Amino acid sequence: MGPSVWGGTAIVAVEAVSAEMSEAWREPWQALRNGTATLMAAAEALGVAVFTSGPLGEGGLLGRLTSRLDDVVQLRAQATTAQKLLQLARSTPGGAMASALVGHKTREFVVANCELAKADPLQEVDFRRAMATVSNILAGPQGGGVAAT
Repeated sequence: MGPSVWGGTAIVAVEAVSAEMSEAWREPWQALRNGTATLMAAAEALGVAVFTSGPLGEGGLLGRLTSRLDDVVQLRAQATTAQKLLQLARSTPGGAMASALVGHKTREFVVANCELAKADPLQEVDFRRAMATVSNILAGPQGGGVAAT
């Protein structure tokens, strides 16, 4: 399925860009002109805005990572595990990320997510360092043993 157009801007929904699904920014599997590029780089080159759902892994990442991201230097400004995971998703390199969509079941979730919007996304170097640390956490025995690749 190709991108949709809304208000003159092409948009594409990506089911998951999260701490455990790095293909969108790491793997050059999208055909672009005479070569390949990551999904995010291709979207940026084509002027397509990306919306992602699933940055919290349907809540699974929250359960596995609660309090375990507190020592990730690049994410210390975010108070909650959910904010830290959303900050990673919204900081995905490539410049095409328009929004990381999450549920808002309670007023507290809405307030916390709006608070995150006040912070700038991570610079790419900080994003990559944070993702390397998170990948190591996920690869460990308490993280479920599956690292982002």
